[in-house]
Amino acid sequence: MKQSIPLPLRISLLTAPLAVVTAQADTWTWNGTSNGLSWSASTYWNAPVGAGTVYPTGAGAVADFGQVTVGNARTVYADLNVTVGSILMNSPYGWSIIREPEGISTITIDNLGAGGLISLSGGGGAYNQSSTLGNTSTTKYIRLSLADDLTIRTNTGPAATYTIHTPIVGTGNLVIETNSAGSTVFSTASSLNAVGAVTNAGTGTGTVTVGSVIGANVTGVTQNSATSKLVLSGANLYSGPTTVMAGILELGASERLADSSRLVLDGGTFATRGFSETLGELSLLDDSVIDLGSGSSALVFADSHTQLWNASVSLSIINYTAGVNSIRFGTNDDGLTLAQLGQITINGESVGIDDNGYLTLVSIPEPSTAGLMAGMLGLGLAASGRKRR
Repeated sequence: MKQSIPLPLRISLLTAPLAVVTAQADTWTWNGTSNGLSWSASTYWNAPVGAGTVYPTGAGAVADFGQVTVGNARTVYADLNVTVGSILMNSPYGWSIIREPEGISTITIDNLGAGGLISLSGGGGAYNQSSTLGNTSTTKYIRLSLADDLTIRTNTGPAATYTIHTPIVGTGNLVIETNSAGSTVFSTASSLNAVGAVTNAGTGTGTVTVGSVIGANVTGVTQNSATSKLVLSGANLYSGPTTVMAGILELGASERLADSSRLVLDGGTFATRGFSETLGELSLLDDSVIDLGSGSSALVFADSHTQLWNASVSLSIINYTAGVNSIRFGTNDDGLTLAQLGQITINGESVGIDDNGYLTLVSIPEPSTAGLMAGMLGLGLAASGRKRR
């Protein structure tokens, strides 16, 4: 006979909190100790209980290469297409994952919306070995395809070199998190062209050099590490904003940024290293520095008089040499407002703007006590002289 549930009990069942079930990522641990072993070989993986595959593949899967003890750097051959949430290459020895044999292997990053991770460590103690992801060949390489955000992290350790040769495509934001003294290099064999932003962050002192092209799909690039410098060396195509929030963003050559890319200074330093660059408008959100370095920098901005400049902050331009360097806003003296000009100094001196949009040095005399009224008149004339018509 069918029995009904009493009403009070039914109410308590409907209103009781549901138990939250959290799926834990399945981790495959690499156990191969020889060099040149294949990802697809089941012999070299310790698979989690109940895993449906003998090697790591699937959204959220973790491929952990850091648990095996080896006496030197090791190379693993990515010989097939896989999907993973994380790749951990953390050990006292350098690891390399390359494509072998000829062909293209696609590693899709999908961590079920939680953001994927590729974690790299170099040598420790007596070892100073580097980690590498991908090949330099155009017929034999690994491609990273983002179906999630991705963090590429280098961990605290010695000054090893971490090299990324893989093109990065798909959709997802890329964060380069430098927590070591080692250099991170995106080689010319790589290309960053996933739909999303690229950010350099972390607390390490290693330099991040992007020698590859940052493609048109990228929505913007941000430097946000006070200690890890970002160097842009590729002939980049992205048209979104280039933002400096902390530390140093440095040019690796002339004309590395798209002419339409707006420069947003929100703290930190934009360093030209003596190279020339043409950009879109300039926004100033926090105290910032433009360092022209040594060389004949010609820095050209689009007319910026309508851009946001927070009133209480300043822009300091340093290492400027008159007749050698030039800084231009637009094509006439309307490229900046008087208020914006008042926020800029060049080598500590006040600036004006000429009829062609170039910044000029303006000397404002100190008023004497005896001639206070004349001095105030001189200041007014100097201020009006900041724009030459």
